[in-house]
Amino acid sequence: MVDTLLVISFEELCQVERLNQELIVEVIDYGIAEPVSGDDKNDWMFDTSSVRWVKKAITLYSQLELDWVAVAMIVELLKQKEMLEYNRITKTPDDLYKDLLVYKPHWLQNIPQYHIASYLTITPETLSRIRKRIS
Repeated sequence: MVDTLLVISFEELCQVERLNQELIVEVIDYGIAEPVSGDDKNDWMFDTSSVRWVKKAITLYSQLELDWVAVAMIVELLKQKEMLEYNRITKTPDDLYKDLLVYKPHWLQNIPQYHIASYLTITPETLSRIRKRIS
């Protein structure tokens, strides 16, 4: 979505955000967030997006007392939701429909067209025009 503009080291992340090193290591171990570079924690560098997901994961783990597997699932769903929202803002209805053709063709076969149109936030008539243009 956005290029990396700022990076922060593992040590700086712990100090600035007042985060426990062991918790950050667990977040990384469960694949919830990843450093943008570095092979071990002394060399890890994080971008602003990774920092955001680390903080969210630790908050979910600490405040809701969830296990790391549940946190990983929730964070993945949040990332998917964020990507969908970003795509809705940046892509045209034609492009969104093309994405459905590629990634969710079964939706187009099994879901009524008026629901597909609603999902794309367009009218059924507009969906019909898009389908004619693309086919």
